[in-house]
Amino acid sequence: MSLFDLSDRARQYQTDLLEFMDSHVYPAEAVYEEQMRESGDPHFQPPVLEEL
Repeated sequence: MSLFDLSDRARQYQTDLLEFMDSHVYPAEAVYEEQMRESGDPHFQPPVLEEL
């Protein structure tokens, strides 16, 4: 339970963010790990980040 309710605008931002995370970010995690592992460079910028 929250001390205050979210405004309609904030609730929409929350919904949009959760949908983006579910449809783009979480599925990209495995690709990120694979690209990082294949590069062998801890400072590598994986292409999947640009796609997000």
